[in-house]
Formats: sequence, structure tokens, C-alpha cells
Amino acid sequence: MSDDLALDRPLGIDGQAWAAIVGHRGRLAEARPGADRSLILGRAKELAESVARVVITERGEVAPASTDFPALIDSAHAVLKRQPGAHLSNDPDLRNLVQNAMKIVKSVGVIRNTFGSGHGRAREPVVEQEMVDVVVPATMLWVRWALRRLAPLILGQPATLISDLLDGAVFYKGNLAERLRAANIAGLDAAIQQKLGNAVGIRAMRDTVLVQVEGVQACANSDSLDDWPAHYRRGVVDGLLFDENGNARPTRWAFERVPGVLGPIEDQAVELDRLCRLLGNEHFETGDYPTDYELWSFAKGLSERFGLSARSHWSNIVSLFDPGAPF
Repeated sequence: MSDDLALDRPLGIDGQAWAAIVGHRGRLAEARPGADRSLILGRAKELAESVARVVITERGEVAPASTDFPALIDSAHAVLKRQPGAHLSNDPDLRNLVQNAMKIVKSVGVIRNTFGSGHGRAREPVVEQEMVDVVVPATMLWVRWALRRLAPLILGQPATLISDLLDGAVFYKGNLAERLRAANIAGLDAAIQQKLGNAVGIRAMRDTVLVQVEGVQACANSDSLDDWPAHYRRGVVDGLLFDENGNARPTRWAFERVPGVLGPIEDQAVELDRLCRLLGNEHFETGDYPTDYELWSFAKGLSERFGLSARSHWSNIVSLFDPGAPF
């Protein structure tokens, strides 16, 4: 395989999708040494089409078989052009360059219909080598750009990320931060934001340090509701204080993060009232007085980290953990 046709496999792509792309790349490679330039043009178009269809299906959308080639490329490009992710640039000049490359790829469909394979013709079209020399590199440029952005698209899918968090997938340093960035949390539906935050909180309480740092502490340290929206923050707090079955499991570490996580939310009192309703009227204690007293005392001391109007609401929550007198 020549280097100018080499492709890097995107992280997270399923085997069948990658096999389809590699298959089309292989057929293009087989065609290039021959004299049938119409066939080469046809193979280049098929590779771009395969990649575009994979992009659209990975987004969870359908690309009908009847969709024409330019519309298919447009749809895939629209999905990818603002995809956030590590080492991906949103520089407007670069975006314009890629936009122009996409227009060349869309033209490959027109060129292929006029000069490429796949059509019975009354006269054999004359395909000059220059046409092949322009079309194939342009196709590979767009295909590589698309595949480079496909990995964060796949890894940022909230269903996949939530599943990995709850099912115990291994996270390495920077991995969760990158996937949360790729998920574009602010662009998700509120319910999905909250579900994702809840999964992060639950996994953090399993003592997965990297999730604690990159999904909880990073949120608690930030005042941004763009990076860490309110419903994500709500979900994180729920995951910190309740297990998967809805059982309260307060710890000092969890309590300590709540003021920071809820800090940027305008009406903290509403959030704390909601938490209080979730906790109900049940009194929580372990039976070990020193442990219970230490947790209650620590939680009570966090009151000043909330806004003035929210402090009494935090006190209502803390009262549920008051161990009372030792005797």
C-alpha cells in the first residue's frame, strides 16, 4: 500500500465500518497501477462515499441509499466541521481550507458520473492523467480530515461514554477530559447532560481517581456553565450522594465537592431543596458515633461556601446527618 493512500484507524470505530473503508481504499489501490483511469475515479468516489456514510451512521442518523453523493458529503461534513476534540482546530482559515477541499470532493461525484466507472457508455470518455492526479489527492485529503475527527465523535457519544463509566471501562490520564470535551456537554439535551453527570459522580464514588479529578473536581473548580452546564452539575451531585439504586451514601469527599459543583448555578436554594426532597425524612447514621459526628460537623462547616440565600437549605440537609448526643 503506497503511503499516499495510508489511513489511520479512528479510535472507537467498529470493525465492520473500518473494514468497509479499508476495502474501498484497497480497491482504489488496486486500480491505480492500471491504465483504466475511469475506474480510478470511480474508486476514489466510492471511498469518500463510504467514509461519509460511516460518519453519518456513527452519529446515530440514517443515510438513505438514495441520497445523492453531494448531499451525503454535505451531511458528513456538517457533522464533523465543529466537532470538539484534542488537537482539533477551529481556526476559521483552516475551516475555510477544509470547506474548499470538501467542495472538490463533492465535484468528484460529478467527474465520476462523466468520466468514471459504473456507467455503460456509447463512447469511451477520455480521462487524462491530470484528472486522476487531482481527484485522488483531493479525496484522500478530505477522507483523512474526516477520519481524524471521527474518533472524538465516536468517543464523545454520550451513550457510549455513560456505558463506559458505569461498566467499569479503564480510563487513562486525560482520557475522560478529552471525551467530555468531545461530547460537547452544553449541546446535549438537559436529560442527557444530567445522566452523564450522574454516571461521572457514581464512577467517582468507586474511587476511580482520574474520574474524580477530570469529571468532578474539574467541574467543582470551574465557574463555567458553558463547559459544565447546570444539568450536568446536578447529575454529578446526585451521583456523589446516591448509588445506582438510589441509596444515599454521603462521604466527606462527596460533601466537600457539592458547594463547588453547584457554585455557578444561580438558584442554589432550588437545587438544595431538590436534594433534600430526594433524601426524604430519613435520618442517616452508620452507628459509629465518632464517624457520624465527624461527617456532620464537617458538612455543617461547608455552609459558608454557599450563597447566603442557600445556606439555610444546606442546613436542612445537614440536619439529616446530625448524630445527636453520644448517649
